[in-house]
Amino acid sequence: MSSGKIWWTRFVIVFACALLIFFHLIPTGDYDSSWPRPDVILCLCFLTIAKRPEYMPFWLVGFIMFFADILLGRPFGLWTAIILLASEVFRSRMHTATESSFLKEWLTFLVILFFIVLSYRLILMMSFVQTSELGYFLLNMLATFALYPILSVLFESQHAVRRYFFERDMLL
Repeated sequence: MSSGKIWWTRFVIVFACALLIFFHLIPTGDYDSSWPRPDVILCLCFLTIAKRPEYMPFWLVGFIMFFADILLGRPFGLWTAIILLASEVFRSRMHTATESSFLKEWLTFLVILFFIVLSYRLILMMSFVQTSELGYFLLNMLATFALYPILSVLFESQHAVRRYFFERDMLL
């Protein structure tokens, strides 16, 4: 794959994440804040890691998440560090799973997402930062988990992206 196409795709991903952050920040009067929004940026990052990992290197995940931390007013670097660790675990799981099914990928995402939310909440509680209720965090996790297959279908249909197999590329 050409270097230009990889960089162009990375630029599109960063631009899409910036748009998502922008739409998250603009005030809309019709949104009920008692229901959590799914973390679309997190889904997009993990979906890209699962489908085409060369488009989402370690440093790009860190850049996107730290940019989101700054603009969304989260504690700087905490969410980024947790996501970086989780994304590398997810990347290694997808690397070892040669012909895994979507269900296995989705359940792996659920387990990793659970540990992301749990560790983020525990660290915030240990540092005496006021957080939302546990139910809000769990609903956010479930909404993000439910969004993953929807984005996966859109990702594969709109961009004609196939699952990236490391072994197949090594043979070519």
